[in-house]
Amino acid sequence: MSAKTVVSQLPRPEVERLYKAFLDVVGRWPKDPLRMDQDFATVLSQRIHSELGPLVGEPAPKAVAEAQSTPTPPPATPPTPAPGAKAFDALSLEQIGQDLHAFQAIVGDKFKQQYPLSESILKPKIAPIYYIDMLEKLDNAATNPPKAPNFFQRWFRLRWQ
Repeated sequence: MSAKTVVSQLPRPEVERLYKAFLDVVGRWPKDPLRMDQDFATVLSQRIHSELGPLVGEPAPKAVAEAQSTPTPPPATPPTPAPGAKAFDALSLEQIGQDLHAFQAIVGDKFKQQYPLSESILKPKIAPIYYIDMLEKLDNAATNPPKAPNFFQRWFRLRWQ
């Protein structure tokens, strides 16, 4: 089978293998606690279900969304496709294989292991706890709701608008 073969012309077992591999990547994709309504895994899952699902005989995307047991916030409006963007079923086996390999490398932290950061980058001499503080603030922002502005914050915001 040629690498130039488009996905819609592949035999069903090969499409099922790709479908399951993409769903495995989606299942392992980390959740973004700061932007729950704009989760990349949800967008990728919707695209996989809508484009590869019919090729393997999966139910329509609406039925898949209704079958999910955990309620999720409504997703943000999906971006419009870039000019020249192709659907999965129009991609060649080589292109979709490269995409799958890239997603698997990201999820598996391949590049973090291949190119580890030195201690001097993680703890610069001028501010050794800078990145530690940043991670703590991000974790805090993800778990705690924002506080209401106090008197001075409101006053200065009104004053210089």
